[in-house]
Amino acid sequence: MLTRAGKDIPPVLAGLDAFLPAATAQGWPLRVIEVPDGQHSFDILDHNPQSEATVRAARDAVLDLLDAG
Repeated sequence: MLTRAGKDIPPVLAGLDAFLPAATAQGWPLRVIEVPDGQHSFDILDHNPQSEATVRAARDAVLDLLDAG
């Protein structure tokens, strides 16, 4: 489970851009939640509906993955 903040710092975005295809090529199961307007640390800095919904979606995705295992 991974969240990608669209306004994250460039080195983090570059790392994600490299990681995602490599993980997919290895067959790793990934769930990516896009946060187009999110900044780095949006989950603790931005107290708005988009951030709250993203944190809930991430929580639910992790719980789904745990239930599937």
